Amino acid sequence: MLKGIHLSLMIGPAVPVPVSRTVLDALTEVEVRVAAGERSGFKLVFNLSNQSPLQTAFLLTAGNLPPVMRVVLVATVNGATEVLIDGVISRHSIAPGSDAGHSLLTLMGHDLTLLMDLIDFSGIPYPAMPPE
Repeated sequence: MLKGIHLSLMIGPAVPVPVSRTVLDALTEVEVRVAAGERSGFKLVFNLSNQSPLQTAFLLTAGNLPPVMRVVLVATVNGATEVLIDGVISRHSIAPGSDAGHSLLTLMGHDLTLLMDLIDFSGIPYPAMPPE
């Protein structure tokens, strides 16, 4: 029998930390795509009021995120914890909401395999590995 589902969201550069209750309350849509043989991905949609701390943070940074902003989404079902996705944000957008006092922040990203493409390691010799 299903007793409850609890969703946890952690965001931060390098080491993600749990988000505040205000941020979690603004979360309206979660989509996780798990794929075999290719990158898994996620999409988070937040409904922000114009006075939201998230809105202020994006205005102060001019919409630029740090190069690597990690996201961990965890579901707890009947006391069993399962990581749904551990990834990094690759795109974000802010769009007008349904009324004048709100806007929609959409964060999209991929699993941690995306980080393997950030640094080119070809040509760097590793022990016991033949050259390319």
